[in-house]
Amino acid sequence: MGAYARRSDEVAALLTGGKGWVSFREGRLYDALQAFSATGAPEPGLVRTYLAFADLYAALDGLFLETEALYLGEAAGGDPALEARQGWVALRRGDRAAARRAFGDAAAPRGGYLGVLGRAGLAYLEGDADRLRRLTREAGSPETEQDRVMGLVACYLWGVPCPTGNRSPYGQALDAFRQGDLASGVLALEMVDFNQVGRGPGPDLYVYELLRRGFGGLAAEAARPLPAPFWAGLGAAAQGRWEDAAASFAKTPVRQAVDIWLFGPVAGPGEAPGLARIREGAALYRLGRKADAIARWRDALRDDPGPLALVTLAAVQTELGAPEPLGDPVESARAALRTVRSLPERLGEAPDAATLAELYRVRQAEVARLAARVFWGRGLDQEALEALDGVHDKAQGARPDFRNPAAFLADLARAYARAGQFAPAVGILFDLAQEFPSARLAYESLKRLYASRTGGEVPPR
Repeated sequence: MGAYARRSDEVAALLTGGKGWVSFREGRLYDALQAFSATGAPEPGLVRTYLAFADLYAALDGLFLETEALYLGEAAGGDPALEARQGWVALRRGDRAAARRAFGDAAAPRGGYLGVLGRAGLAYLEGDADRLRRLTREAGSPETEQDRVMGLVACYLWGVPCPTGNRSPYGQALDAFRQGDLASGVLALEMVDFNQVGRGPGPDLYVYELLRRGFGGLAAEAARPLPAPFWAGLGAAAQGRWEDAAASFAKTPVRQAVDIWLFGPVAGPGEAPGLARIREGAALYRLGRKADAIARWRDALRDDPGPLALVTLAAVQTELGAPEPLGDPVESARAALRTVRSLPERLGEAPDAATLAELYRVRQAEVARLAARVFWGRGLDQEALEALDGVHDKAQGARPDFRNPAAFLADLARAYARAGQFAPAVGILFDLAQEFPSARLAYESLKRLYASRTGGEVPPR
């Protein structure tokens, strides 16, 4: 039962429900996946575990790309390989200004396969489908096998036809994804060498995004037999299938009880519909239906949203650059944090107060993660670190558990790095990589940045 069962009878009660949930609550997602899969029955725990993996890879992707951008911004000058990688990092981050500097008409001409493909990536960012297709056709033949794999991965994610049959882990994963065999695709990607960060453009820049989409798709598949369409919506969103996500969220009834499972049903019927409207709006906004999206968000606000819904909308506004007449995202995030910080104290003398306090600590961590995204969007790095560090279970350290899951720890490492505190960030990623080997890539990237900032000093781990 783990350390939690030894704390108190009330907390031990959280661990009922089978081996899968015990593993999930203790942060052992691979064990949870195995246990839930073995039941052979529709299982919300399986969906929740797939989503936890997708969430982790989204967090690692953000940290990894941000670290690479910082390192390359300082080290790339005059090095053709690093400069080329810098341009591709800009494409991955959706930084149009930096991508134009690398691949736009005014940029120094970049020849070769990846130079032309980089201009195709800029066309993708700018929504120019005709130019995207033309440039991918004109790219010619790759100079190296790594360039070939890089092109396959990029074109797959851009929705452009590309050859099949490549035997690299990436090629095998893409072929499996095309055939609908998401599990085999994810397994192939986990065979990638995560121990080395590339110097030039390489498919490592896309690996976390591919893993996120793979696990998101698995979540959507596992959610189909479940009665709550909210789950399928989360899976489709993690996979980037916005039309499917919007349709699933739209099916969440306004007045029907829908449990949202963190490690038990903690979001009641009054909370789920508002969250569904917010996430439906986010999907619609990405599809260009901005007026419909804002209407969904206004509907959610009229229902007097709780802290999770409030900060979810704030994070969505920040990510999408949506208008602020809906409210200032920073103030919404701060209000949500104030509310959840007071919840355990407001539980009073309820018979299950200890158990509820544990549940609300999970909610505090989730709200803090979303608030951090809002603060990062405004350059409030110290405030983001304070929000995350304030709900970090220091006794647990960098070992994931139900209160501070793996994705939370990845975001905490990112917060430390953004605040210039690289040693704790490196330490968190080192520990995280013991449970999740794929985190090693983000660790190696941050270690490289750390060394560049300290004159080659070896980080603590």
